[in-house]
Amino acid sequence: MPKANTLFLNLLETRALWIIAQKPLHGYAILKELNRNRKRKTTNGTLYPILQKLQRLKLVQLKSKGAREKKTYSITAKGRKTLGEACKELCIAFESIFQDFVCRTCGARVERKR
Repeated sequence: MPKANTLFLNLLETRALWIIAQKPLHGYAILKELNRNRKRKTTNGTLYPILQKLQRLKLVQLKSKGAREKKTYSITAKGRKTLGEACKELCIAFESIFQDFVCRTCGARVERKR
């Protein structure tokens, strides 16, 4: 069970948060990024509940702008902290796969045990 001050995110939630952390995007752009180079596609019916959850947890914020009220999602400070923690957890979880790997996002280093 995660500590009270940490949040466990599943892989798709973590990927969505990571994409939003790169730059604020609207839902369709996030969906395109999630589906890039993937055989199994994420749908609107999967993505929007994830975005609502991330917003409810205050990991992302939703802003409307322009005449058409285009909604964009951007990461919050809490979201950046949570993403860093999730990234470290993923690096640890996949240690045997990522031998001698250094994460460009969180800086976690996974070294091969010799």
